[in-house]
Amino acid sequence: MVRSLLFAAVVLIAGAAEAQSIHTPAPGTPERRAILDAIRPEVEADLGPPVEFVVEEMRVSGTWAFVHAEPQRPGGGRIDAPHDDFQDGNTTYAVLRRRDGRWRPLMVAVGPSDVPWVVFCDEAPRGLFGPVC
Repeated sequence: MVRSLLFAAVVLIAGAAEAQSIHTPAPGTPERRAILDAIRPEVEADLGPPVEFVVEEMRVSGTWAFVHAEPQRPGGGRIDAPHDDFQDGNTTYAVLRRRDGRWRPLMVAVGPSDVPWVVFCDEAPRGLFGPVC
């Protein structure tokens, strides 16, 4: 019984420590720029260049990053959303991993009508995607 309680306490503490390791890189920092620059080519391929981002959420934990952003033209110009059955606006979500010192996108979704990052829930650090996983 005591061992079970001790194990449960260790698991809870480890989970809390893992969640605490999540941070949001401040605007203008090299880390934030590198993450956004890593997803920019895929978003520009979908929406046309040039694209800048208004970040709604950005979470980083170790070698993992999650981004929820609104793309726009430089200076705040609106990008007309494509009109098709597979894209619901321009809201962009991305999951990245840092390897060899560079952020690399694992998934970039522009205007998804579902939650495509759930495939990473078992791999990514707890809390990276907020309450979704």
